[in-house]
Amino acid sequence: MNKDKTALVVIDLQNGIVNSQRAPYTGAQVVEKTTKLVNAFSKNGFRYCIN
Repeated sequence: MNKDKTALVVIDLQNGIVNSQRAPYTGAQVVEKTTKLVNAFSKNGFRYCIN
């Protein structure tokens, strides 16, 4: 991936989504997976935006 042209954009992790039990992932699983992605992007010098 090109660091100048690649970014992770996380949108709409509000309480209604995060605190739900929707399939295929629970809100807690979504937060856990999102945290791993943000940490990996940050560690490797990629940009990210949480909105």
